[in-house]
Amino acid sequence: MIDHHSRPPRRACLPPLLPALALVFLGACRTIPVNDPAALAANSLVGQIWDVRAERAITPDALLRQLAQARYILLGEVHDNPAQHRIQAEVLDALLARGVRPALAMEQFDLDHQAAIDAALAAPGASSDSIADVGRFDRKGWGWALYEPLIGAAIKAGLPIAALNLSRGAAQRVASDGFASLGQGRTTALALDQAWDAGRDKIIRQEINDGHCGQLPERLLPQMVAAQRARDASMADALVNHIRAASTVAILGRGHARRDLGVPFYLGLRVPDATVISIGLIEVEPGQNRAADYSSAADNGPLFDYLWFTPDTLRDNPCGGFLPPARSPRKSTVGPEFVVSPPVEVAEGRAFTASF
Repeated sequence: MIDHHSRPPRRACLPPLLPALALVFLGACRTIPVNDPAALAANSLVGQIWDVRAERAITPDALLRQLAQARYILLGEVHDNPAQHRIQAEVLDALLARGVRPALAMEQFDLDHQAAIDAALAAPGASSDSIADVGRFDRKGWGWALYEPLIGAAIKAGLPIAALNLSRGAAQRVASDGFASLGQGRTTALALDQAWDAGRDKIIRQEINDGHCGQLPERLLPQMVAAQRARDASMADALVNHIRAASTVAILGRGHARRDLGVPFYLGLRVPDATVISIGLIEVEPGQNRAADYSSAADNGPLFDYLWFTPDTLRDNPCGGFLPPARSPRKSTVGPEFVVSPPVEVAEGRAFTASF
């Protein structure tokens, strides 16, 4: 049973994205609460799982039967939503109960630290804290209390734990120097030169810009798109090449889990025969009580295979403190993880995106 109690409001404000925007952000951290989880918990969608292609609700047991047969299970989260983290833990527990022993792959760990994570897992007395220490987990930025139970469960079950994320430094180099900074032949190896088109590029630009409250200079968007694409392609590469388990549960931001833009897009190019199931964990919104009210399809097909609806969580409106002419915040198809995840600096001419 998922506990729908909300946690106290917390500040979810980003610092200035770059020096040129510093004045725009004056006062941006004032407290402006958004949707009240207590009210939204009454939404009839909360707890419902929606099969996007079949256009019908299904039971958790029916979904788990599908997940037990999948090679890659992507759980696309809003990073600070406690109900969604409880769902992730329940999915992992249910798979273990069915005899499935997946690897646990996490955006919250950088690829650079995989060897250290492996060594810590093999050491006597491995704990969630020891894994977080060697994996350089940003406890404050990600919210350690939300992720510690999942890591602890994986350790208790003896599961592999895999890093997924491109490091901040590598993402910044891509933003400033392009895909060539990833190394010789890596653009092709990661499928970054395949199938991408102007339509996808337009969508990801809009999502990134909306996630930064519409305040990003146009000239920086191509750099941020390049960094985001490199992250998604690198996550797919880690799933394909660095994990030996027969199946993997991946914990990542909902934008990364999108079929049209994110990790599944690159998995489809790399391992087209693999069964990939992408689940979008969706916060309900006021007055939207039907699954059809939520954007779940794009020109390139469904964004996710399944939508799993949860309460919203109480957070400040990160766009609320912008000075005019700030745009009103639009809830993007990937949710607020653009703006509430650990901040990453954007220097003039060396742009990089926060977690997508």
